[in-house]
Amino acid sequence: MTITLVLGATGKTGRRVAGRLRLLGTPVRAASRSSPTTFDRSEPAGRDSAL
Repeated sequence: MTITLVLGATGKTGRRVAGRLRLLGTPVRAASRSSPTTFDRSEPAGRDSAL
């Protein structure tokens, strides 16, 4: 099963993208600086946990 990583998923656009993907039945991993799955481009240490 392929999981789609949505970066910025707590923002205005990312939240909508993640929601629509879920409605289509696509497994989604939502990531942002403030989500349980954290992702911050300026922090390389967090990239592995998001992926």
